[in-house]
Amino acid sequence: MAELSRRYNILKPRSMIRVSCASFADIRIGDNRVLTINKNRAKRGQRVLTPVGGAIELTLAGQQNLMSLLGLRLSDFEKGLDMRFNMSEDFMDLLRLWFLSRIGRELTPQRETFEELTVETTILRPDNLHGVRFSKLGYQGELGITTRIGQEGQRTLRLVEIAATELPFTAKNLIELEANRLTSDVRLVSDDEIIRGISHQDIPIGSVAKLLLNPQPTIPTFYR
Repeated sequence: MAELSRRYNILKPRSMIRVSCASFADIRIGDNRVLTINKNRAKRGQRVLTPVGGAIELTLAGQQNLMSLLGLRLSDFEKGLDMRFNMSEDFMDLLRLWFLSRIGRELTPQRETFEELTVETTILRPDNLHGVRFSKLGYQGELGITTRIGQEGQRTLRLVEIAATELPFTAKNLIELEANRLTSDVRLVSDDEIIRGISHQDIPIGSVAKLLLNPQPTIPTFYR
């Protein structure tokens, strides 16, 4: 990584940019995908469907390595070991290479999947997810404007790793039953609904859900 750091050493820095790295669980039941009500948007009274998953956590060693590589301080991180932080735009491609190395960070959305389906929504019990399997499908990367509370309007570099997620039979049945309740925080949606940005129950679907549709084997460079 020291060699990469030297390679991307640029004397005149560009502006700062917010980074958000996430791992999404691509959960399919029949021809549909499982989305849940986004808890951050719900705090503002907005019911918006987004993929299961969330911010990737670094290991302690991974955080130290990333801080050294990108010239970060602890104050640049939004929360603990979450891969949400501010950095110079100069290092977007350096971060991309580090992210693709899959070292020093979580490699599956297991933690967020368990938390979202058993704690935040209480749809399942932890034992319902015994035997869940994750396998990497690919990546997505994009530059956009975040709507996250506290960071609204900030230009954000989003790097996402997507995992095919096979739930146990019982978990699938419980989710399917729950999705039929009008007040449920989980929904089964088709690819067409994701593209249109709204479910057949007229619940908005966040544009981030489109990242599930076409995972790529890598993330293209940002500067050519």
